[in-house]
Amino acid sequence: NTPSGIPYNKINPATGVTDYSSTISLAALGSLHLEFVYLSEITGDPIFAEKVTKIRGNMKRVKKPRGLYPTTVSTETGDFKSSKDT
Repeated sequence: NTPSGIPYNKINPATGVTDYSSTISLAALGSLHLEFVYLSEITGDPIFAEKVTKIRGNMKRVKKPRGLYPTTVSTETGDFKSSKDT
């Protein structure tokens, strides 16, 4: 539940407390996206997949320096925060 729809990097499932970090790695973002879609499939509840549809839209929207995806994404704005490309 971030302003950008990009999830926080870590959350304690027992307490719901996040690490409130301002960035997430592109690799972690991709993994969470796949996990949430799969969670919707196995539970039959579309809410999890709906949460991560913002990730796809965001990745299409933001500028990609030199046409490549940088390694970190801001959880607040959804913009890329790294000068390293993948």
